[in-house]
Amino acid sequence: MDKINLFRFFIALAIMPFILFFEALASSHEAPTALPVVIMTHMKPPTHATGCWLNSIYKEAFQRLGYLMQYKHVPAAQAAAMTDHSESDGELGRTEYYGQSHPNVVRVDEPHLTVNFCVYTRKKPTQELDWQTLKETDGIIGHGRGIEKIALELNSLKGKNIYVVNSIGIGLRMLAEGRLAYFIGPEISVDFSMHVEQLTQKVHKAGVLESHSAHAYLNVRHKELAIKLARTLKEMKTEGLLELNAVQCGLVY
Repeated sequence: MDKINLFRFFIALAIMPFILFFEALASSHEAPTALPVVIMTHMKPPTHATGCWLNSIYKEAFQRLGYLMQYKHVPAAQAAAMTDHSESDGELGRTEYYGQSHPNVVRVDEPHLTVNFCVYTRKKPTQELDWQTLKETDGIIGHGRGIEKIALELNSLKGKNIYVVNSIGIGLRMLAEGRLAYFIGPEISVDFSMHVEQLTQKVHKAGVLESHSAHAYLNVRHKELAIKLARTLKEMKTEGLLELNAVQCGLVY
């Protein structure tokens, strides 16, 4: 080996530890592995106050558990079909009884909200209305598509004129125009839509029909995750995050 090549050999040998050191340092600062994604559906878009709130609180809860949540806005019936057929990982807003008719889902036992199902009328009521009142009326009763609990109750009112609308806003406008005598829906969503549609002077809350806790549901393959999510949601409640996010999204929690 001539002197030049020998010199190059010793130079390479001398700098090799530095090369190995910087390679190890670079590998230690590589981008972290991407978080697993869960797709959660809801009937309200994330621009809606309810959608905004659910998106924010569950995105935080899943992130604490090492998941990245993707919020998908789809109609309620489609959301149910997607979860039942494992095309999504779960749904964000169903009553505590939802799982009874959907065996492929598991409930997140910690509720995020208590939902009042209310009846609304054009005229200010002289007394609160209830299911018995509706059984005795001849007026047209409207409700939003995809809200299973309301649909089940109204199906029991035999012979009544029931009208299903595609959105709460449509139902409220029909009520204000006299095309419906009553409209039934979840209080938090209907009250928000009344403000959006500027109908607070034309539509009035006439009674609370029943109250239920609202939960997220996951596909049954995520049974263990549902337990962890319930625990995390309870921690977030204690921290006041659910109320804080509600205010930021324009809801009264």
